[in-house]
Amino acid sequence: MLNKQDHLLFIAPTAYPLGGIAVWLDYLMTGLLTNSIAQITFGAVSGHYHDAKIYLEKYPFVNAEIIDCGTGTQVARASAVIELIEKVQPTMVVCTNIADVYFATRLLKSRQGIEYILVATIHALEPKLISDMIEYIDVIDHIVVTNKLTRAVVSEMTDYHEEQIHYAQYGVNLPAVTDVVVTSVEPLRILYCGRIEKDQKRCQDLVKIAQGLTDGGVNYQLLIAGDGPYKDQLLSELGSEKVVYLGSIPAEQVSEKAYRQADVLLLTSEWETGPIVIWEALAHGLAVVTSKYSGVKTEGALIDQINCLMFEVGDAPGAVTAITSLLDGSKRRKLFDAGVALIRDRYSRELSVKQWHMVFNEIASYEPRSHARDSKPVKFYSGGRLESLFGYRLAERIRRLLDKPVMMNSAGDEWPHAHSHVQPEFGAQFADRILEVESVNVESREAQVED
Repeated sequence: MLNKQDHLLFIAPTAYPLGGIAVWLDYLMTGLLTNSIAQITFGAVSGHYHDAKIYLEKYPFVNAEIIDCGTGTQVARASAVIELIEKVQPTMVVCTNIADVYFATRLLKSRQGIEYILVATIHALEPKLISDMIEYIDVIDHIVVTNKLTRAVVSEMTDYHEEQIHYAQYGVNLPAVTDVVVTSVEPLRILYCGRIEKDQKRCQDLVKIAQGLTDGGVNYQLLIAGDGPYKDQLLSELGSEKVVYLGSIPAEQVSEKAYRQADVLLLTSEWETGPIVIWEALAHGLAVVTSKYSGVKTEGALIDQINCLMFEVGDAPGAVTAITSLLDGSKRRKLFDAGVALIRDRYSRELSVKQWHMVFNEIASYEPRSHARDSKPVKFYSGGRLESLFGYRLAERIRRLLDKPVMMNSAGDEWPHAHSHVQPEFGAQFADRILEVESVNVESREAQVED
């Protein structure tokens, strides 16, 4: 149980202030400060791509500290993390997508430094993240996942005990939607809201779906909100008067400028660990048309034809058929009622904060497991030419003296989400495990329905 002697230090990226993780952290930390007597500090990593000052202007946490990446080397990043940990003296460190926190903890353990419980939160279904859980099992004490599929994969592919793996869902506000009038409308306003990229989000499918709707004579309007590496190309490929780009909308304006302007939310993802955007859309009374992304079956919240419409990943014609059926207002009304009920019963912010608080209370009852084990040897994972010539520590001094930081190409280079370089066989094993877990859960659900 958390008490007033406990001090939770959250460390997270700041490169994506409009993203789902930022929104989650904002309401979670506010909720914890309201419901817990523990002290809470937010460690905001910073650099060129991670602009902590802009992030903290948007999310002015009560107690925040900036962790600068310095020269950009792993030595510099780990040293900055250690400096903050030694300053704050936390009893629990909660890491969100910053792998250097694990490495810094290993350095501290090797020096017999301060003891704290290290918690890793996983927000993506990626093999490199699971590989990192394996690599840093000597220092990670507990793992919290936001999707039941992720929990099953961690349980089956790592050596963590069940009591070390926890589940806590995302949550969203449930605005007043009783005044929403669901009727047959034209044009049907279809919203894509989120990161605009090809890999996980499969935004390239929007082009085929839009073309299918046009060819089918559907009177529609495609609204796109968000930003990402594929944005310019996507808008160019869509190139239609039926497409409206809403821009990158601040979180506090998404309700008014995106959800309340649409009738349908369209999701095309390969995988998701929430997703917050669907819960938000349902809370606003939108009908949801979604791919059968990895994670949806095991989570067991979205049910085709009950609270959403589904199509196979990459199946543009299937998506077109589902969307076209929503020209019927009565069908959207049915999905609306079931969607609002789902959010109220499982995914409200109040329930989410309550679950996360309960998980942290449970974790606080344990001692740090890692202090009783021998840490793995400390090995640096990145470096440039100076490091190869002079070694990591001397090279770091030279970089500081000459003001020669490492050149970074992305936010993920600046503060890596994971250190692991996944071998093809591990990636294949990861993919097989996901298919196996999802298949088992489909069979289990079908059996329950028959009963």
